[in-house]
Amino acid sequence: MLSSIKVFGNAWILQEIKNILRSFIKTTHHGSKLDDYKVQKFMFISLLIVIISTVIPILILIKYPICISMPTSRGLHDNPIPTSGGLAILISYISITFYAFLTHSHSIDLYSPIFPIISASLLGLLDDKYSLSKVIRFIFQIIISIWIVSMNPEASLYMKILWAIFIVYFINIFNFMDGINALATTQTLYILLCITTLDNFYSYNAIILFALPLIIFLGFNSSPARIFLGNSGSYLLATLIMILLYNSNPSVNENLLNHTVIILIILTVMICDATYTLISRFISKYFSDDKSFIDSVAFITNPHRTHNYQIMTQKYHSHSKVNIMIFMYNIIWCFPLAWLSQEYVNISVIFLLLSYLPYIILCIVNKAGKHVS
Repeated sequence: MLSSIKVFGNAWILQEIKNILRSFIKTTHHGSKLDDYKVQKFMFISLLIVIISTVIPILILIKYPICISMPTSRGLHDNPIPTSGGLAILISYISITFYAFLTHSHSIDLYSPIFPIISASLLGLLDDKYSLSKVIRFIFQIIISIWIVSMNPEASLYMKILWAIFIVYFINIFNFMDGINALATTQTLYILLCITTLDNFYSYNAIILFALPLIIFLGFNSSPARIFLGNSGSYLLATLIMILLYNSNPSVNENLLNHTVIILIILTVMICDATYTLISRFISKYFSDDKSFIDSVAFITNPHRTHNYQIMTQKYHSHSKVNIMIFMYNIIWCFPLAWLSQEYVNISVIFLLLSYLPYIILCIVNKAGKHVS
């Protein structure tokens, strides 16, 4: 299924890449097997694209950083760290898209997924570099969301409006959740894993090249991090996730509710942590400090470190431990509930509530959003 290459690519362990690519190529062209020479040729070229378009940009950004994240009282790192590492992932995606365009005659137009992803990443880069105002960021996020929902002409206007609102919200909360090493990357990998394993989403072959550059980046972003994603990376990954999920919506209306429930279960940690913290901070400011509604809304968008995952990181003094705990919550709890929602459609809403309940309790116990800063 070489058409899946038209958007993205990259990898880490050489032998694993070899196995993946060999399997990937042999199942293309409706199952026809290519000879070993073509397999090896394709594998070699793909590996070159993987290594050159991801590792080299990362090393350059580390040695000659475009932006540097300085330690602050609201951050969780003690030393200046190069940021905007998302550009390396973007370069990889562009390289794979260009390679597919040249070698497999894939068409590229205004509604190709790569373009809103480029736009989102560049918006994040400008924010990393110049700290754009909230209004400017919000305007361009709306434009990107409209761009994404315009990709599916079959969707109703009502669904497009709902998805556009959700896309803007998700881009922002995903950015909020990019506050410790490797969290945004591992959560994206988990989401990609879900949508390749669950029914009615995507095949393994169609998604594998989306994940490979993230695995490479994870090696540089895990504690102690040598580079951060930055807004260029968090905006990029949030936009990627939204494009994949939006385009996975079934055309049959009766399946839409169940599909939406499954998406919300997959995104439990991201939505629950950020939303609970935002609500908690708003209530704290609006009622306790007797501020106006507008002041309270403005307050919740200010930088802070009162998200549940940030409190856990301070509690356990480890980014890695928190990443493992959250990832295990996803795999052991949320993923099975998403699968059960597909098997038992009539009670899928119950599984949705079960998915969020333990994390809400964890937020309450850790007093997420309560430490006003």
